[in-house]
Amino acid sequence: MNIVKLFLLTLILSYPIFAQADWFTADFSNESASEHWTPVTGDWKFENGKVSINPKAYDQLLKSDYYVHPNAPYTIEVMLKGERAGIFFGLSEENSKYYSHMIRFDGTSILVGYFTPSKDFTATSVFTVDEKPSDWTKLEVHIDAEYNRFRITVNDEVIGVEKELIFPSGYVGLEASEGLNEFQYLKVLGFVNENNPLYPQMDRPYIPYRVEYLKTTGDYITVYDKENEKLVNIDRRGLVKEIEIASFVPQIIDNAYVNGIKYIIDGNKIRRFDNDANELEPFTAKMSIPVCLIADNDALYVSDPGMAKIFKFDYDGNVTAEFSGSSIGGLIAPHSIDFYNNNTIAIADLDKIVFVNKDFREIEPVIKSEKDEYVIEWENTDDIHPFVQFSSDGKVWKRFEAETSSDGKTNKAVIDQLEPLTRYSYKLTPTLKVIPGQKAKPTEFRLVTPANDQNLLIYNRLPLLFMVYRTISYRDRYPEDQFPQVPWGRTLSDDELEYLRTKATQFNTDFYFRNSSCRVVFDWDFYIIEDTLWLSDVGNEDPYWLSPNQRVTKDFERISEELGKEPTDYAGVICSYAWLNYPDRKTSALRDPSASDGINIRQAYGGAAVGVPAPWKYGETSGYNGNPNPGPHSRQDWLITHEFHHQIDALFNWSGFPEYYHADMPWVMPRRFGEDFDFNAWIIRNQNPEDWLALKFGNLEKTVDADNDGLPDDDPTLPFDEKRLGGDPAKVDTDGDGLTDLEEFMAGNSLSTKLDDPDSDKDGINDKDDPEPLYAIDPEIQKSVNDENLIWNDFGDISGEDYESQLSLAWTESNLYFKSESTKPVNIMLNIDAEGDGWFHGLDNIQIRISNDGTKSEVVEYYLRDCSSWTAPPKDIRDVLSTDNLKYDIEDNDGNIETIIAIPNLPEYGFDLSSGKEFGIRIGLQTSTDRWVWDELFERNYMMLMKLK
Repeated sequence: MNIVKLFLLTLILSYPIFAQADWFTADFSNESASEHWTPVTGDWKFENGKVSINPKAYDQLLKSDYYVHPNAPYTIEVMLKGERAGIFFGLSEENSKYYSHMIRFDGTSILVGYFTPSKDFTATSVFTVDEKPSDWTKLEVHIDAEYNRFRITVNDEVIGVEKELIFPSGYVGLEASEGLNEFQYLKVLGFVNENNPLYPQMDRPYIPYRVEYLKTTGDYITVYDKENEKLVNIDRRGLVKEIEIASFVPQIIDNAYVNGIKYIIDGNKIRRFDNDANELEPFTAKMSIPVCLIADNDALYVSDPGMAKIFKFDYDGNVTAEFSGSSIGGLIAPHSIDFYNNNTIAIADLDKIVFVNKDFREIEPVIKSEKDEYVIEWENTDDIHPFVQFSSDGKVWKRFEAETSSDGKTNKAVIDQLEPLTRYSYKLTPTLKVIPGQKAKPTEFRLVTPANDQNLLIYNRLPLLFMVYRTISYRDRYPEDQFPQVPWGRTLSDDELEYLRTKATQFNTDFYFRNSSCRVVFDWDFYIIEDTLWLSDVGNEDPYWLSPNQRVTKDFERISEELGKEPTDYAGVICSYAWLNYPDRKTSALRDPSASDGINIRQAYGGAAVGVPAPWKYGETSGYNGNPNPGPHSRQDWLITHEFHHQIDALFNWSGFPEYYHADMPWVMPRRFGEDFDFNAWIIRNQNPEDWLALKFGNLEKTVDADNDGLPDDDPTLPFDEKRLGGDPAKVDTDGDGLTDLEEFMAGNSLSTKLDDPDSDKDGINDKDDPEPLYAIDPEIQKSVNDENLIWNDFGDISGEDYESQLSLAWTESNLYFKSESTKPVNIMLNIDAEGDGWFHGLDNIQIRISNDGTKSEVVEYYLRDCSSWTAPPKDIRDVLSTDNLKYDIEDNDGNIETIIAIPNLPEYGFDLSSGKEFGIRIGLQTSTDRWVWDELFERNYMMLMKLK
């Protein structure tokens, strides 16, 4: 490193910052300041010597016309006021926040991340500040492109350093979210006198700050340097070999002609035409924003910055492979692609160029244990000397040199001196070829060494805190003498507290233990806070939700101390609190458009959907979820099953497992499952069971498993063991039915088949051969000759607290018939997955709900749920199916309430009533009217796969 570069680095990382040249100043007290700014989103106002906005939405953007080039370290300085005020920088789009960084306040935290089309926002860090910016506050971001990082200061105090700089060049702008935010000025200061683009130099490494277009010619790659309007030829090492002026902006190729077929990108699909211009069936699978298309005789390759992937299609439209660049830290937004040599594809990924084999092989290590050593082998993809870095949690990294095989194809490293039953991280170098090399972020793989005794089951015990605010009072903000109509608040009863302490926590402890293959156990500390939670503790304005604010944080710290622990000892915090919406509503504030008219609160707060825990003081160690408890139907078990699942997502992300599925996006997960509990079970099961042990959170513990079948033998500290389940600790398959004891235990999401009975449901079918071993139900329905003479197939019964009901099905070529015979009038809910491919996939999901309170009945819901997109949330289509076409009849036969529903044939939406047709069905009944709580025939949200005979 030369002396000048070293000096500049010292300047940007030192404190205080020395004087810099003024590149750009926007003083909002100047009446002409607005001429240089463009509102991208939101209603921004230039008045009273400042610019302000008071939005209800998040991430509103005001863009300047000033473009920053990272020719030297530079600083963005802004004077702001507002709890969610901040800045954007690195904007490349004129009217979009995509491809930019965002830094903003979130109360007493600063949230850091970036925007790409693949996600609305990708959080990378959360830093804590002492106070909210409720008064004028100076925020500075010091950016150094060469070292791929930026530093954040608040009122000249260093807050943190972000090591993930992706977009160092581009426009700067102001950001504001939810609430009043104000700004006095914004400055850009640089360490050189002028802000000019860096000019590429011959035979020097090329630094692509914005590379969207490339093409290959022989051994060279030609990229379009957007900032200099040049075409730059580089070799595979990334050295500049030729520079020429671009007479026009080259366009990314979006079409190809192969084997007599024309392929062209159109929106989110690929259209196809034959030689006679006849249009063929388009390709639509999984794509979001395809931009580039190339083809050879074997396959079609498509880049998609929206999905941050490259797709490989066969010529029938099937996706045969996907490349996301996980072994180099993931693609950001791949644009132009081209073939490089015979077996390689070059990818322009905005801040880098990536090379990958056409079969899209990610670099995965093969690790073998040999005595006290581990041998790691991986594919060699570059001429860099290979090595492996190893570290146990919290320890320094050690480097182990590797050797390349004589044929140049494989790297091999030998690792020794590893402790038993210990978690380790390791990284391989190199992985894939990347230009520039420092943009490759090798995957951090995880390894747990086994215990010395092989007859043990290893599991992860996660310490969690369940804290409950027993009483909420509104009298601090709504005195009774002024607001007699407003209730004083609410106090949770002893029964409600006992439900939280036992049923809500126990159900989920069992749920996660079962679906993780007995690899994770929740270890709860349960604490009741008797001190009243006041309305002012919830929020400074009308409450929205209970965030981990000052009151919550102080209580968390106090409770931890009382229990003899540090706050950082907990892997997660669950907070339930008494609540009473006013006016009384059963819908959440999120769903109720009039919720702002009273004291209302959203269903839940917290989690970490994109891998960073809820922004608060302990965000990197303990995630947080808060959930109101307004009554018996407040779904507190769902609080842990789903809302806490966001914390699990964060724990995996912080441990190096970013591929853990998102608990709010079921449509991206390609499996057949239902909603809510069923979907969350599949998320847990999708993860490799050993990954639960490799988390950087929780404590590794062991228990006896003599037959190594994956189930503990006899351990009352665990949710289940073979002794309680009736299994034989000496046999892998106790009842000899062909299912291992672990497979029997995991037969359902919440239920087990019997370990000691080969026919658990007593339907005459061996458990291994039974498609539904938990239910004595014949999933095949006999066809009826016509609609007047129906052959009813008994289908089970449902018992609620105050009723019993027997259920039957029948079908003809015109209708599927459902019958309920109940001891009381019941509301009926039917979900039909017409194609049997999962509730969240396709345009074939039929929602039916009929209410009956004994005095009147009506069709409440009859519509389609469109889940045909792999990227967009489902949409309820309510104007296609007419309630007039859904026939039902209710008769009261001396207290036996018979309800028959005729669901018509809908072949255009996948519900084609014909022999051999398979579809999924979920059935629920209730006597109270509640959106969420149903007595179900199967496990909660499970969809039985039926077949028409």
